[in-house]
Amino acid sequence: MSLPDLDAVDRTGPRPHQAAGLAQREVGTAVTISNLTAVVSGKGGVGKSNLIANLAVACAGQGARVLVVDGDAGLANLDVLMGVAPRNTVIDLMRDRCSFEKALVKCPKGVSLLPAGSGRRDLALFENGGTARLRSVLAKHAPDFDVVLLDAGAGIGKVVIDLAAMAARTWLVATPEPTSFADAYATFKTLCARGVAAPIELVVNCAKDEAEGRDVHRHLERMCARFLARDLPLREVLPRDPRLPDAVTRQHLLVEAFPNTPLSRRIARWAHGWLRECSVNPGACM
Repeated sequence: MSLPDLDAVDRTGPRPHQAAGLAQREVGTAVTISNLTAVVSGKGGVGKSNLIANLAVACAGQGARVLVVDGDAGLANLDVLMGVAPRNTVIDLMRDRCSFEKALVKCPKGVSLLPAGSGRRDLALFENGGTARLRSVLAKHAPDFDVVLLDAGAGIGKVVIDLAAMAARTWLVATPEPTSFADAYATFKTLCARGVAAPIELVVNCAKDEAEGRDVHRHLERMCARFLARDLPLREVLPRDPRLPDAVTRQHLLVEAFPNTPLSRRIARWAHGWLRECSVNPGACM
């Protein structure tokens, strides 16, 4: 695996001593939602939405009350992955066209989903202050759930940063591909520069093996320490799974269609450990 040169990746943007000023101007001191985890990526196509859907179902299968929020306006697909056809979306909620309860979709998998809209007009609402309304709604209703997973989208745009700023923690998803590695670093750098102070952890997806995943993390962690003076802990390494495309084609989630593959078993163990971290007593269905 050939990863980008450190100095070549970090040519632009604020240095650590500049980040504090940007933090006050752009994000401020907004209070995060304690059981909300935002999931972001530097680029699309790294498996973020599939990861969220499968992890959510694995957590629900262990007895947790799980809410999934699709904040990837314009490219929403969690409803498709979860096998539901919503009547209302988070856009209707943000425009006060419906209540939170009316926007919520009860998925057959035992997960509650707040689906996103899809299109430029919906994305424009997110960009023009709509995230403040969403923050208010989630702050009110998140305590009804054990864990809340927010798909905050990909890239370094304002919407991604605003959504991540709501969360008590953020998971940054990357693959071992050089472009994903570089974009993951750029996203982490932007989150730091714009004042997202809550913990950010790396998830390496589609790794050939554990060693490759940890190598990606080691390189990114070294860059973050050198250029940003901030830690990037490793949350999880997920293996590449040849059965995943089959599951998607069948419109089933991997953890249900192929529960004994290495990836499904890894996600189940992740769910079990994470629920314990969240002080939720997971069931014994491993």
